[in-house]
Amino acid sequence: EISACLVGSEMCIRDRAIIAKVEIPVKKFPNSYIIAFPSFEYTGLHSGASRRYAIGVGYVQKNVFLKNLNFGAYPDYGFINRMGNSTGSFGLSIEAFYKITDWFSLSYIHQIVERSDLVILYNETSYIRPSSFVGFKFHI
Repeated sequence: EISACLVGSEMCIRDRAIIAKVEIPVKKFPNSYIIAFPSFEYTGLHSGASRRYAIGVGYVQKNVFLKNLNFGAYPDYGFINRMGNSTGSFGLSIEAFYKITDWFSLSYIHQIVERSDLVILYNETSYIRPSSFVGFKFHI
């Protein structure tokens, strides 16, 4: 099973964001599995667009508390391209998704990302940023 995840609507009124991720199963267990994935995140910020490209791995536990309720943890590494600058970026996402059908799930993602672009562009010292997203997944 390959999942294509398209998640939108960052829970921040002033910004627009979308995450696209292709989850490729690496190892399956009876109630869990390990994935590898490439991902792309676009954020339309008031000060200019940001694009984040990453690769990562993840662990998903199936049927937690309820049938079809799944939880995953996904560390990744990539880079952020913003205003002509590219910087490295670590990230960690936690996801809860509820499988509606064999091919469709509702998803909530909370992520913490190293926004190294803020150090270069604005000389910020606090550059770890949380974000939350709601959206959906297609299971192919």
